[in-house]
Amino acid sequence: MTPELMNLITLFLLGIAYLVVVSKLNILLTQKFLRVKNTASYVLYASVLIASAIYLVMTADIVADSNRFFMRDGQYKTALLYSVGFFALSLISTVILTLSSFMVSSMLTKASEKEALENNDVELAIMHSIILISLAFITFKGVANIMTSFIPFPDIPF
Repeated sequence: MTPELMNLITLFLLGIAYLVVVSKLNILLTQKFLRVKNTASYVLYASVLIASAIYLVMTADIVADSNRFFMRDGQYKTALLYSVGFFALSLISTVILTLSSFMVSSMLTKASEKEALENNDVELAIMHSIILISLAFITFKGVANIMTSFIPFPDIPF
């Protein structure tokens, strides 16, 4: 099997695993807000998935580069280890990001977010979604820099 095909299979399988785990964690993290199924709760649920997708795309890009680097030298186990580690770090970052967005949105409104979502307060759900997605765009580069710092790329003199 060629390194490119192994890279693709690794990204595909870990990407699916990431999406499944994030979806399950999304339910756990937002269950107290999503007891009532209404438009506001679905907006919040979708925004968590969108933010995690931003992290997934960033992680997949880093993992692809890492896999090419390690697989070029035949270090397939190391490539797989880094891939799993990067996806795990991305998953942890997504959970922290989601919890942080609840903290930020609660600081911006006096209303109880739980009660507001139960009362189908779509405006609050949209505000929270914008906060969450904005935080994902703001922080994903920093998380990417942390991830790439672990890859032992050779020094290039400039």
